[in-house]
Formats: sequence, C-alpha cells, structure tokens
Amino acid sequence: FNQSVQNIEDKSSIVICDDNARLKSDIVFAGIGIRPNIMLAENAGLKCDNGILVDGNGKTSDEDIFAVGDCTNHPNRIYKQRLRLESVHNAVEQSKSVAYNILGRQQTYNQVPWFWSDQYNLKLQVAGIFNKYENLVISGSKEKECFSLSFFKKNKLICVEAVNRPKDFMLGRKIIASGKQFDSKLIESGVADLSAFKK
Repeated sequence: FNQSVQNIEDKSSIVICDDNARLKSDIVFAGIGIRPNIMLAENAGLKCDNGILVDGNGKTSDEDIFAVGDCTNHPNRIYKQRLRLESVHNAVEQSKSVAYNILGRQQTYNQVPWFWSDQYNLKLQVAGIFNKYENLVISGSKEKECFSLSFFKKNKLICVEAVNRPKDFMLGRKIIASGKQFDSKLIESGVADLSAFKK
C-alpha cells in the first residue's frame, strides 16, 4: 500500500518496493497494458484523452486517419458516454466498422461491450458495464458456482455478469442492446427471469 514495485527477483519471487521493503511471495501476477500507448498518435497531432479520440466511424481528429482497438476512446450510444475497451470483441468488431467506412459504406460502431474468461471449471462472461448502477439482482446458486448478477439503472438492464450461466449472458446482451425498461423486482422476487424480457 502506498508503495510501488521497483524490482522482482525471479528465482526467489521477492518483490522489492521503492522503500526497500522486500516482500516474499508464492506467486507474482503482473497486469501490463492498462495505459494505452498513444505516443505515435500524439506525435501525429491527433486528439487524445485516455486513448485516441475517434468518432462512431473510427475517424480520428484527422479525417484521413482511422484508429481501432484498445487504444481508442469511442462514443457508445447505449451508455451515452465515451469508452475505451480492452477486449477482443471490441477490437474485431470496431475493425469491421472502420473497414466498411474506409470503403465508403458507412457503418457506425455501436455494440454492447462484452468480455469472457475460462478459469478451470468456471466460465465467466460479462455483457455491458455496471458503472453507477442502482439495483443488483443475483440469480442462481453461488454454492453450485452457477449464478449471474444483473445490474439495473432506471429500470434498464445495463450489465450481466454470469458464472457458468451462458444463457443469462446471451439474453443480457440482447436486452441491453434493446434498451427496454422493465421492473427489476420481477426478477428479484422470482416472478420472472431474463428470458421473459428478451423480446
């Protein structure tokens, strides 16, 4: 806490901090790449703010330059805010939209962000972003490692985090994209589940 890592001794897994504290560990995880490398874009005079600023078509502040992927900060109509996403789905789908736009066939990039990871026997899937949610409903069984968390704001589903419940993940993506409003208490009380609101 309030320290930064200066070095890691590989063979002994000792983490050395900036105050010379030496912390012995069984394993070391390193998260790399949280800040986008935008030096090339900045040197080219492109507008940047937590990534390269692009419009819905992937166009930068220079109309002859497009950008895609983790390094871009793009508008999202579903969440009515700018997002910089670090995900395979975003990079692939944004690239498709930009390719269409370069070819003169306008296609605005506007999708529900989604993420996934397989961790041993757990399939983790996330559809949407739960920033500033108002209500959370948990479905399924944590004990059986088969459950989902549904986040709501103003009676709209804004995010589903699913553990071994791919159906909830897929339904969540569709419902979030639709922008449909419904009373989350119907799910919370067990009267309905997400499948009741997919149309």
